Order: sequence, then structure tokens, then C-alpha cells
Amino acid sequence: MTTILQVGSGDLRREILNVNKLNISFTDPRPVPPVITGQIEPTAECVVITAPVDGAVSVAEVAAKLTEQYTHVFVVAAPEQVDVGAVLSTAAEYIPLVADLDTNRLLATRFSLATDAATDIDRTASWRTSMSWLSYLFRTVPQSDLSFPEILSLTLTLTIGQLGYPYGYATMLSNDAAEFRATVGGHDGLRATDSIPLADSCAQQALDHGDAVAVADVADDDRVADCYETRALGMESFVAAPILYDADPIGTICLVDTDTRRPDIMPRHTTPVETVAHWLGSVYTRLQIREDLQRQVSRLEDFSQIVSHDLQNPLNVLQGRLRILHDELGIDNQHMDYARESADRMEEIIDNTLTFAQEGGTVSDREAVAIPD
Repeated sequence: MTTILQVGSGDLRREILNVNKLNISFTDPRPVPPVITGQIEPTAECVVITAPVDGAVSVAEVAAKLTEQYTHVFVVAAPEQVDVGAVLSTAAEYIPLVADLDTNRLLATRFSLATDAATDIDRTASWRTSMSWLSYLFRTVPQSDLSFPEILSLTLTLTIGQLGYPYGYATMLSNDAAEFRATVGGHDGLRATDSIPLADSCAQQALDHGDAVAVADVADDDRVADCYETRALGMESFVAAPILYDADPIGTICLVDTDTRRPDIMPRHTTPVETVAHWLGSVYTRLQIREDLQRQVSRLEDFSQIVSHDLQNPLNVLQGRLRILHDELGIDNQHMDYARESADRMEEIIDNTLTFAQEGGTVSDREAVAIPD
């Protein structure tokens, strides 16, 4: 049983669904001051900090104090409630509260994993200069049942917090348009439309380049100086990368800043953003494979219905008529024997086919069957 200590506002016990099935328990929510001053002994395996916290300290300050006492510390808050970068720098894990992300399911997954293995975060190193946040992302998502839009939202929130960008969005390509599938940062320009012409987006630069591209000052780049993001968001710098499926681009992930950035810093952002984009492509591929398998299972179930009903019913009628001919009319000759044997063989084929469709497997034993004239 994993014990969760909640610090801050709200009561997660009433929000996390199916808590009893997760083999976890919650302590009563605790105020911040007694916890960070050591008045409460660290008896729980995990701590969840929910914003806003009471007192004069920030969420990041609370997280920094508690990571010294606890192995697993989670911060649950909307991006506008906390300094995401400051939270991540404490080695706490940040779980965003955003409209299109099922935070309860993500929390349930993280709680269930919390004591399964030791944390891989090197607490003696700076989280901000490491890639451990990617390890958290890659470890958590495959074991959750988040949808692809939810995965995009989670990924964007963590990535903009890690790299210090105020806005981020992910698109999927449709003909000559880039359709927004997830946006983070709450800018009106990102909410104003569902899609933009691809040629009018900075995402086009990542597609043209074939991998991640970073621009420190859009005023110096004629290709994006007057694109949609520059006009609608006030974009001054950005980093973007294509999301690939079977080596073909299907979308993009873009991080946008309303300030210019140092040119020597921007190349350091291309690797993590490109890594995230490639990983999103692999996640999309895995989900597509799962959907294809589900469709195949559905078709197999439909086939089973055809075998068990549409073929079995006429065979039942045939066998019934043969019994009438034999029992009531006394007809019993070689032709009747052939007809009964053929009907019995057909019933055996139907039964075997239905078993194969329902249970799977391979056909190993085959034999030639004589079909009477």
C-alpha cells in the first residue's frame, strides 16, 4: 500500500477515481508550515503538492524543501499557478492541470509506479541542465491510458516549463493546413482558430528543414518575420520540430517566446525538442498499431457472428430435413449417406472455424476432404 501525503489546497481523495483499486491511501491534507518545518514526520512514500499553497512561500520553495525528505514529490497545478521551470529545478515531478488532460488518470498511473522502482533523478545534479525530465515522460506515458491529444498536452507543458517558453502547441497536418491538437499557455491567438495555413506557420520551417529548427530573433529571418505566430502571438523566437510517422511528417511541435533569445543558447534547445517530437511519432505509431489491432479484432468478431449464425442456421435446416426424410419417409440410401456425411463435415468445419476465430492460433493439422458429386 502506497501512502500519499497531500500538501496544499483541495482534497485529492475525492478527485482521484478508483482509489481503492490502486492500492494507495491518502493522509489528511496538511498545511504547508508544519510540513516544511519538520513538525510532521515523513511517513508517506509520496507527497503531492497542490497549488495554491498556504503561507508566504511559493510552490517551488515547498517542493525544494520536501524533496530533501521524500523520494517522490509531485506538484499538481495549472501552468499559470506556478513557475514550472523553478518546480522542475527542485527535482519534483510536475503534473499539469490543463483542460484537455485527464490529470486524475495521470496521477493514478504515477502513484502506482511511485514505489515500483527507485527514482532515476540524480538529486545532486541540476534538473534543468539534465535530460531526466524526458525519462519521466517516457516512463510514465506508456503505462497510462492517455489519449494522443492528452499526451500532446502533457508533453508540451513539461517541455515549455523545462526550456522556459511561455507558449507551445502541437499540430497535425491536413492537406495544406496545420490543425491545432494541443495548446499550452492560454494565449488568445492559440484559441482563436482551429487551424492555420501551413505556409503561414513557423512549423513549415521545421518541415522544410526535416528536423528541429530554432530561430533566436524572427525579425532576422524573412521566412517567419510575418507568419501567423508573429502576427497573432507576438512571437520573437521559437523552436520547432516535425512529428514523424513511418518517416513521413504528420505534425509539428512548436515552442514560442515573445522575447528574443541569445543565438548561442538556441541550438541547445533543438536536441530535446527533436527528441520529444521523435518520441511523439513513436507514440502515435504505437497507438495506430493498437487501433489497427482493435479493428482486426472487431472484424474477427463480426466474422464469428457470420459463422455462428448465417452459416449454422441453414445447416441446421438441412440436417433437420435429412432426419425427416429418414425417420418419417423411410428414405435411406447411398445418396442420403453422402448428404449426412457432407452436413456433418460442414458442421465440423464451422465449429473449427468458430473456435479458431474466437481463440486464435494456427492451423497445423490439414487433411484432404473428398467432396461428393
